[in-house]
Amino acid sequence: MHVQQENNNAPVADEVNPELLAKVLANPEMRALLNSLAKTMK
Repeated sequence: MHVQQENNNAPVADEVNPELLAKVLANPEMRALLNSLAKTMK
């Protein structure tokens, strides 16, 4: 999987649909879930 760096320094895989990702992050429950997952992966 190729990962590219965006302006916000968050790695985004080429296969990710930016519009779908924006919708997911706009959902507070999904954002909280992703934040909790990110903390466990560090």
